[in-house]
Amino acid sequence: MRAFVKIRNLIYSYKDLAEEMEKTKKQIGRIFKILDQFTKTENKDRREIGFKG
Repeated sequence: MRAFVKIRNLIYSYKDLAEEMEKTKKQIGRIFKILDQFTKTENKDRREIGFKG
């Protein structure tokens, strides 16, 4: 009986973990979309910084 209870709890813990991973995956996807928007903007009027020699 104890073994079945432990197995059931283990299955539920994996289910919870999978749900948390899915939420995290969606949040990371949103972060990458925002970062892509920043990298795609073009600023041709910017002056380069650095030493040219």
